[in-house]
Amino acid sequence: MMMRTVCSLWFVVMAMVAGELLGQESGIIGQESGVIRQANRGTENSELSLVQRDSELELRDSENVFAKYSFKDDKCKRPFFYNVQAPDGTLLTRSYPPVEGVDATDHASMHGGIWLAFGDVSGEDFWRNRGRVEHKEFLELGKEKEGVLRFRTRSRFITSDDREIGEAIEQYKVVRMGSGYGMSWEADIRPVQVVGEKGLVFGDQEEMGLGVRMATPLIEKNGGEILNSEGLVKAGETWGKSARWVDYSKEEGGKRAGVILIPRKENKRASWFHNRDYGLMVANMFGRKSLTGGEPSQLEVRNGESLKVGYVVMWYSMKATEFGQSQGSRRERLEDMIEEYCDRLR
Repeated sequence: MMMRTVCSLWFVVMAMVAGELLGQESGIIGQESGVIRQANRGTENSELSLVQRDSELELRDSENVFAKYSFKDDKCKRPFFYNVQAPDGTLLTRSYPPVEGVDATDHASMHGGIWLAFGDVSGEDFWRNRGRVEHKEFLELGKEKEGVLRFRTRSRFITSDDREIGEAIEQYKVVRMGSGYGMSWEADIRPVQVVGEKGLVFGDQEEMGLGVRMATPLIEKNGGEILNSEGLVKAGETWGKSARWVDYSKEEGGKRAGVILIPRKENKRASWFHNRDYGLMVANMFGRKSLTGGEPSQLEVRNGESLKVGYVVMWYSMKATEFGQSQGSRRERLEDMIEEYCDRLR
């Protein structure tokens, strides 16, 4: 009996040691409200790099994967970024696929993490995966240069009946600055010239533009906060409003973690925001009627022309004290961060 007890205790101790070592090796040091915090996540001067897999790119900061870019997925039929993390390992976009019992599972194949999609292009729905945006090739897949990680892609707009009606050249730039990452997403969309077709027509819908689905612990329903450039707060106040930027974040445990979505000033028109308390944030330059009740914002791109759209997305996990105690001081800090990142990502 004594021998069995000693052996049992030995196995328990060894299991605890192994678990501790595994936690140190993986970097996981704790979990609060579903947010995983990690140690040894690299320094501000660590090198960003890409690793290509069969259907995705890993975006790495030293050895740590801080986001994945899917260019081929059976369910979400367009390129998107998923499982996006801050430098300290905080998960900022909803897990893809959503975790049953942890995450809400609505729009599971549509809200991957960070994506660009359009619910009405010449009558085809590329938001709800009825049409598909098919990755064709990488035009550039380079290393970090002067602190900026870049890659460029070509993709095709394929209708539900397998007709190619357009293509997009998209360029991505990613930087790390302190406790956050910033990404520029620029798309040049043009029609594929087909006899009898005039070009592409972008309709007026809520589901158009650059979208972000926040990690479950950070959503407004779980204590998250939405703040826009005009000082409006909450999904109800900011929905359908035009803004230069929107921040969706949460303060917890002495840190504020979140995502900022910034439409480029060079876009053809300003964006209205489709924000929801369940964690959705969309910058939409095509939704004047559907979001505000105004005149339709339909836009035609004729053969031989192209539509250029651009956005900056920033995600971070920082000491809460950096944002001050008031909404005004928080806006000032966000404005400073946005200016700094946008300058780096020009």
